[in-house]
Amino acid sequence: ESWIWSGVQHAVFIHVGSGIVGIICILVQFDSSLRKSWPALHRFSGRLYTVAGATCVISLQSLRRTSGAGSDPEHRPDYAMSLFIDTASFCWVVSTMVALFY
Repeated sequence: ESWIWSGVQHAVFIHVGSGIVGIICILVQFDSSLRKSWPALHRFSGRLYTVAGATCVISLQSLRRTSGAGSDPEHRPDYAMSLFIDTASFCWVVSTMVALFY
């Protein structure tokens, strides 16, 4: 049985879906004309970005044990990739907290 048909499939779809929502929201955040003319949209997209980003990071953490696994059921985790995932997740949390409270 391939990993894509296991429980990992849901985490992948959640990760990709929330990542797409986050990218769309961040584009709205950086558009200065939208920010000035629609401040409520700017606030909403910022809140949605935070939720989508947190969902993306949480689903990524559940995927770290399969990083680089492909369809190999005997795969051992790639520790360099796990370190990268942890570092990227930490940096996202810190940068989002700075943006929220600054």
